[in-house]
Order: sequence, then C-alpha cells, then structure tokens
Amino acid sequence: MYPNATSPSAMAEIAGFTRFLNCHLRESSHWRLTQMPESPETKAIALELDQQQTILVPVRKFSRAGDFRYHLPGLIKRSSEWHPIYARDILNSILTLSHWKHIVDPEQVEVILERWQESNAIIAACISRLCSRPEGVRIEPSDFAKAEQSLWSGHNFHPTPKSRTQFNAADLAFYSPEYQGQFSMQWVAIHSSILLQKNAESFYDESWPLTMLEKEGQAGKHIQKSVPAGYKPLP
Repeated sequence: MYPNATSPSAMAEIAGFTRFLNCHLRESSHWRLTQMPESPETKAIALELDQQQTILVPVRKFSRAGDFRYHLPGLIKRSSEWHPIYARDILNSILTLSHWKHIVDPEQVEVILERWQESNAIIAACISRLCSRPEGVRIEPSDFAKAEQSLWSGHNFHPTPKSRTQFNAADLAFYSPEYQGQFSMQWVAIHSSILLQKNAESFYDESWPLTMLEKEGQAGKHIQKSVPAGYKPLP
C-alpha cells in the first residue's frame, strides 16, 4: 500500500489498483514473479512492457489463484535506473505499452482511467460510510442480499469494479447495494408464447419471480392477482 495508508481515498486507490492489475495478469503472459532490487525478501510482480521499460510492483500477499495484494509505489526501470511509479501511471503504462495497445484505442485509454478513478471515488465513499457506523467495516452477511451489500470494493477481478457512469450521488444512495438502497420494482406481464427463459445449470428455480413477489407483501399479492392467465410476471 501507500506507506501506512489509512485514509479512505488511499485505501480505495490501492483496492482499485489491485483489481485492475490482477485482471491484467490473468490476460497477459508478459510478467513474472521476482524480488525487489533493494529488498530481496520482498516478492514483486515484474511487468515487462517493452524492451526499454520494466515495472516492479511489490507483493504484499502472494496468491496461487492470482488474487495478489500489493504495496505502492512500484518501481519503473528506464535505461539502467529505477524510479518510483504510482498507481495511475502504472495502469497507463499497461494500457499504452503492453499488448493492450493493440486492442485499446488511444482515446479509450483516458476513458478507462477516468472510470477507474470514478470507481475508486465510489469505493472511498463506501469506506467513509462504513467507518461512520458503530460496528465499523466488519460485515458478516447472513443472506444473499446482505452479501451483495457487503461488496464495498467490488469484484476481485474487475478493472473498474464500482464504476457507474452517469450516476450522481442521489442515484448511488438510491440504487447501490452497498448503500442498502430500497426502491420499488416495476413489474410487467409477459405472455408465455413470446417468453424464452434460460437459467444457469446450477440455477433450476424457474419460479424465482413468484418468490420475489412473495417478499413484497400485500403489493406482491396484488400483482400476482393482476397477472392474466397465460402470462408471467417479470421485474
């Protein structure tokens, strides 16, 4: 991390950086595990971006599954000298110097980095909100909904896990799971003749809409009674 990072913004930046870099490592073969030059006991990810530049990112926690944790800053080698390099510059180098430069247009690089920073800002807001609660950031989900609400830093392998383009602060508070927002679902009735439903092999419950309606109390019962024969309610 940044040395002794405790502020929400610094914690959010390292969380966002970790997820982005772990995604890159899964999609690239141009990296290796090594050691930091002045601290051989510290493992590091070496990103071989081109023939002239190599970036070292110190590894705080090694993971056989690729879910690494990191310290920052990293080091970048230009010619024969090492220089410190920070999160955004590392990601910019990955997008413009690695194999991604053949996939991502130059104008898209800035869009991706803006969404990464937007995601970090939302993570920081979540951290601040959690820290203000009496129970702090410790969360022990007891059901699926609470598990979703506890993912304040997003998926472990997503470059911009909390990016929500065009959402404002009110939208975040109203719709975001980690804000425990509550809003009414809009339901429509679909005729069975034009409905094609396909579930994952591990999910056999085709009556899940009815299960959702049952949780809506009297409103859910009213909707069920209003559905014509041959139709199916869907949110």
